[in-house]
Amino acid sequence: MKAVHALVNGAARKSCHPTPEASGPERGPRPFGIQGLLRIAELSSKGTDTRAFTSAVLDSALRSLHAEAALMIARGPGADLVRRQTGAAPVVRRLLSHVHGMVSASADDPLTWMGEERGLAVLGAVIPEMGQAQLVLCVGRDPQGNGFLRREKELLLGYAQTSALVIERIRLQETLERQRADVATAFATALASRDNYLQGHSTRVAIYVEEVARVMGLPAAEVRVARRAGILHDLGKLSTPDCILLKPSALTEAEYADIKLHPTIAAALLEPYGSLAPEAEAVKRHHEWYDGQGYPDGLAGAEIAPAARIVSVADAFDAMTSDRPYRRPLPFEVAREEIRQGAGSQFDPTVAEAWLSIPDDRLAPISRHAADTGRESMFRLLTSEVTAGVPAWQP
Repeated sequence: MKAVHALVNGAARKSCHPTPEASGPERGPRPFGIQGLLRIAELSSKGTDTRAFTSAVLDSALRSLHAEAALMIARGPGADLVRRQTGAAPVVRRLLSHVHGMVSASADDPLTWMGEERGLAVLGAVIPEMGQAQLVLCVGRDPQGNGFLRREKELLLGYAQTSALVIERIRLQETLERQRADVATAFATALASRDNYLQGHSTRVAIYVEEVARVMGLPAAEVRVARRAGILHDLGKLSTPDCILLKPSALTEAEYADIKLHPTIAAALLEPYGSLAPEAEAVKRHHEWYDGQGYPDGLAGAEIAPAARIVSVADAFDAMTSDRPYRRPLPFEVAREEIRQGAGSQFDPTVAEAWLSIPDDRLAPISRHAADTGRESMFRLLTSEVTAGVPAWQP
């Protein structure tokens, strides 16, 4: 990508003085228009949601085409999938009258149009058959004696075609995310049928995981993986006998050996679901220790999946601060000290540091969150939007 940027920047410098062939009404597109296309392509490659991506497209189109307003609509068989707009509201309203006619137009190939009406120059593009949707991108500006140029129409078409492909990919990814959440919810609900404590514990761990992952500044996709791993981390206890799982006193050595099988069993249960492979790995490793003294395989440091290192801290904190039949919950300050002491041995020191930076008044409401909800609310938790800098959960 750096090499491409260098090439474009070099071309930009060379095009500051147009040659006779490039001058006049058919001069080439502005260099920053090409840079805008590179910017949105780079944004799409990093992974983003529909809102962030379409906002970037409209911003680039507005600037590179010197427009006063820009409007995008992606329409499915029954309703708008996306409607975003930016710029002067009166111009947006006038663009809408053009766009609605173009959305309903039937075309097998990309369609572009440009024209002027009552002091407004309009430039638009329609991309048909985007999966089950149709995308329209439209910009408008004061013509100031000149309307849009043919090369500007080609540039807008480039924006529209890129947008159609990326939005379709985002929509497919969002569908996959919902499928992952549905599977995770089904497993978590089955686990709750064994022990009500486990549902509340798993939900709290997932919420704690999201808190610390956001403090660490992880990308949204990684936060979602860690959050699902938090919900699923005790899945293997579905096979644990009730006499061990519900025992109101300390476990014997043999019983503890049985409990230690649950990470491997959970990974085996998730193995048929290939899209949950990262979660399966995190679940299998959440009892590995940073210094290699954990189980099931004695992995250490970077050998342990990042999501597992986060779940490890969240799981330990909730286990210490929640009420169990064989002991009372530990005070926050005691649990915090245990995590501080375990940094570098049991816990990843970076994760522990991030955890210890979260104030008690943020953790306390989560610690009181019980299994008072069912499948529907767990599904909402797993599909809720992950946005950097915004609190992950409100009581």
